[in-house]
Amino acid sequence: MVNEALLSKVPVPPENIFRVRAEESNAEVVAQEYEKAIRDCFQLTPGAFPRFDLILLGLGPDGHTASLFPGSAGLNEPSES
Repeated sequence: MVNEALLSKVPVPPENIFRVRAEESNAEVVAQEYEKAIRDCFQLTPGAFPRFDLILLGLGPDGHTASLFPGSAGLNEPSES
């Protein structure tokens, strides 16, 4: 949907698009692969964070984007990466 509505209409090189493979069943593996791809692309040193021009977030079934709710597992995440 994003490609059809936005990316196909602007000159963004495909290698500059980093899609999270959310359809995969093992979220941990997908997250590790995504982090590696971003770190490799930006040539990040340990502890450094990338700077993006644009981040397009998906919308969850409850209508929230990147939200943390009381009692959700994300609130217990001990690291920043």
